[in-house]
Amino acid sequence: SRLQPVKRPDLFIRAAILFLERHPDHDGVFRLVCNGWDRTFVDGLKSLVPDAMVERILFLENATPPERLRLIDNAIVVVPSDYESLCLFAFEAALAGRKVILNAVCPAFGNDFRWHDGDNCVLFDGSVESLTDAMERA
Repeated sequence: SRLQPVKRPDLFIRAAILFLERHPDHDGVFRLVCNGWDRTFVDGLKSLVPDAMVERILFLENATPPERLRLIDNAIVVVPSDYESLCLFAFEAALAGRKVILNAVCPAFGNDFRWHDGDNCVLFDGSVESLTDAMERA
């Protein structure tokens, strides 16, 4: 989605880095499929990625709707946001059979009303380490 501080793309990037450090032989790729409107913010996010991992942690800005759907079909979806009102994207991904990792700190996810850890999602506690652990569980 849109790269904004409240969406916590920094958290996703730092967890992806930790995951790759823990699992150097992992052959997967981490993608931020997003739209960036604040170039300074986006460039700051890109600077978090170590040079050795730039081909493993990708920024796919302005992906077309068909590209987004193709990527989602073959992915574990991570929504690290601190705040979402409902997040239809998370519901759509889960209904499509994708594994979904959600931030339990977010009121839309962590209230145990719609989302249940280990049942219809994997929840993490808002920290880099917990998100990395959730990625490993997923």
